[in-house]
Amino acid sequence: MDYPSEANGWYIYGPHFTRFPIAPTHGGYAAAGREVELVPLQSTWLKRTTELSEELPPAQRRWLPARERLTVQGSPLGGLVRASGAEGRRHAGSADHFQVQLTTESEAQVKAWQSRWIIYQPHWQLAPGLMEALQATYLKRSWQVSHTLPPHEKLYIRPHERLRLGTAGLPAPEGHLQVDLEPVELERLRATEPRSPLCRYFSADPLRLQQELETCFSDARFGPASLATRAGTGAGALVGLLLPHGAFCNSGFVAAHGYQLLADSLTGPLDLAVLIGNNHAAWNRVALCDQDWATPLGVLEVDHRALKQLLCAVPGVPVQRQVHATEHSIENQLPFLQHLQLSGETRLRILPVGVGAVALSEAQQLANQLAALVRSVEHGHQVVVIGTTDFSHEGPSYGGRCMSVPEITRLTKEKDKPLLEAVRAMDVEKLLSLAQARSCTMCGAGAAAVLLLTCQALGASQCRQLRYLVNTEVTPCDSTTGFAAFALEKKERRDAGRPARSCFLI
Repeated sequence: MDYPSEANGWYIYGPHFTRFPIAPTHGGYAAAGREVELVPLQSTWLKRTTELSEELPPAQRRWLPARERLTVQGSPLGGLVRASGAEGRRHAGSADHFQVQLTTESEAQVKAWQSRWIIYQPHWQLAPGLMEALQATYLKRSWQVSHTLPPHEKLYIRPHERLRLGTAGLPAPEGHLQVDLEPVELERLRATEPRSPLCRYFSADPLRLQQELETCFSDARFGPASLATRAGTGAGALVGLLLPHGAFCNSGFVAAHGYQLLADSLTGPLDLAVLIGNNHAAWNRVALCDQDWATPLGVLEVDHRALKQLLCAVPGVPVQRQVHATEHSIENQLPFLQHLQLSGETRLRILPVGVGAVALSEAQQLANQLAALVRSVEHGHQVVVIGTTDFSHEGPSYGGRCMSVPEITRLTKEKDKPLLEAVRAMDVEKLLSLAQARSCTMCGAGAAAVLLLTCQALGASQCRQLRYLVNTEVTPCDSTTGFAAFALEKKERRDAGRPARSCFLI
């Protein structure tokens, strides 16, 4: 029996459901087997494979609200057929999936549930058959605070977006409202849906986020002690920067040193930001993204022309939105870039490149193509390529032992020392070798390697450390992360008498 090959065949994750057979009526059992009633214990999914729900595109899953009942066809004995675990990428929960086939009535129910959403009413203006977002907000699958929900449980809505309502319905807890949207509206939103911001390490409120950014720049002890402004020097020595991606309350001060240097070098608005981030989950060694990215400060669009060029140059590199959906390293750079843009500028595009554990040859191939992409930019355009990594992670939060703040800070600096030396020497082979050691907890070695090799291909001959600190030097706690910012530069400056394309790698 292979239910998922049918139009209404699905898989379910067993622990999310209570289930029991329905007693047969006088009409006997259904043709495909005995009917079983399922009740989701939480909001969950019907899926076309046994893969993790967050890894599946919307067309391969259907949302189910908690405690709603649906009826499926069971085996002739009234049970469910357990999945073999071969119907997709195996993971720890693959064996706990079951195959189900919806009844006609339940299929209609599930279709109707896809239009059901929860909104936070103060963020919306409601009118008969219409609602308008008063600010950047979300459609959500539950009334929980949006930043606590995973990306697949919410849908980002731009400010002033207008949506047609099917029905405006039941009140939900904490000032929320349950609404049903017309299917055509959902199709339109899905087609242009930007990546939802995670906001794990900075505020989800635009005003507070702007204040956090200003603090990162203006802090005299840890930051560069000045607000980022464009000095208009266009200095030709700067080729690239390698920056951290931790919390803005500590890592942000370090990152601000790099963005201040960029601000001093810009002569006009940015055109393209090539963002080389880490794949913390390491699902794919390299993964691109074709989706626009939202932050509380607005939406940044992907440069599809640059993306197409890279895809043609590096065959086999996948475009995988789901890899980027839960990854914060690239996202943490976006508010800084938006902060540098002058009021009203909209020309900045991005090209997100996620890099996991790569071999030296793979890093070199990707770096060569990124360098070629940068060189192909037309005269007068300004390109930014952002590489990001954090260094050693120590303490109970990362599976380490408890120590005093001075002890754990000292240990982190000792472990970071050879890694920092390798970066300063631009020795990619040594950096990757150090990162492979069991004791190394650096996250982003692959991204750092690609950034260093790209800068070398573009003429960088020296790497200058702008700032380094351990988070406990800013906010004492029992676990640590090392953060550093580097500038990659040419030893000779550009000939002042010869105009050149403004190109910076960050």
